[in-house]
Amino acid sequence: MTRQSKSAAAAFLLLSFLAGSPWPCLPAYSQAQKPILDTKTNLSSVRLSPAAHQLGDQLGINEKIKNLETLRLKSEMTDLKPLTRVVIRQDFVVNRQDILEQIEQTRLEVDFTLARINEEMSLYTELIEAYADERNKKVAHTNLLAFASNGIMWAIAEALTIPTFRVPSLSVSSGVVGILAGATPSVFSALAVKLIEGKKHRPHELPNMLSKVFGYPTSQDTEYPDSVWTFLNTIPAGDKSGETRIEQIIQHWIADHYIRSFTSRDSKQQLDSLIGSKESNYELTIGLLRDRRTMLQQLHAQVSKMNRLLLELLLVMRGEKLYLVENQNLEEDKEEDKRDQNAEIEQEKQGKPRMLDRITPHVPNLHLPTLDPSERAGDL
Repeated sequence: MTRQSKSAAAAFLLLSFLAGSPWPCLPAYSQAQKPILDTKTNLSSVRLSPAAHQLGDQLGINEKIKNLETLRLKSEMTDLKPLTRVVIRQDFVVNRQDILEQIEQTRLEVDFTLARINEEMSLYTELIEAYADERNKKVAHTNLLAFASNGIMWAIAEALTIPTFRVPSLSVSSGVVGILAGATPSVFSALAVKLIEGKKHRPHELPNMLSKVFGYPTSQDTEYPDSVWTFLNTIPAGDKSGETRIEQIIQHWIADHYIRSFTSRDSKQQLDSLIGSKESNYELTIGLLRDRRTMLQQLHAQVSKMNRLLLELLLVMRGEKLYLVENQNLEEDKEEDKRDQNAEIEQEKQGKPRMLDRITPHVPNLHLPTLDPSERAGDL
């Protein structure tokens, strides 16, 4: 076999290997993922976001915040008796402390959930690194065998080619060895590509924080506090999809092409492998661990958004925000102004004098005046 034939055979084997490799099936990693949920929190706004107002209703502190504003206004009246003022301020302090305790408890419940999620993510990161290190060593050894066998066989083939001017029959042996020299690295390369997925391990673990998300039984370590679980199972304020937060997260995971271990919510095998069910015979791989870690990271981000809403409620309690819901109260203002304009037009038509100035402007739900920094809630 001539050198041209050897090159053609090697090129054919290489093309066959590339055609059968999984590279063309890889996802387009240039596509960026959009945020799953947006709380629309704006700290520079003087109004409360709808999501924060919804969380306040969930925690049962909205009425307490309104009462706190009323007590603050009463305490600023100048015609109060000293004893009455003391009683009002005592009620203010007690009510304020009750709200603070509720907000602090909810924040600690969020941290409780995030601590467990962080623990599981750190475990998966450790396993991924260990399995990846094991895989890299096997790929390196495979590549070393490919290079070594290729060099040795080509050396033998060329060594057999040298005496062919005396023994022409050696050209057959030289060609055979040359073919093997070209095919062997391709075989080892295909094996190296197969090893990229890593070794499959038998699982020996407990259910994780994804268990309750998919309706599986939980342990005392993987249970969610009531405030966090209620938050995840509530339809976001102003959301038109009609789906709860947890349903939107699951739909995002299904549509996310980076998560390959979860493509259908009805696949029991996929769900068993994701939550670490002992009843299912699945194999633990690097890809599965990465998918679990990604899903837990996104769940971690959604749960931690509760702290943004708790901060808004705290700012309202301190008087740095008004207890006015952004979209809802703006619409109420517009409707009230429209009704007032229509009433004035009717008065003009009936020959009644037009009211030029309003004695008391309408501000719905506004109980909190503009305070001097020295008169904030903390100074009462």
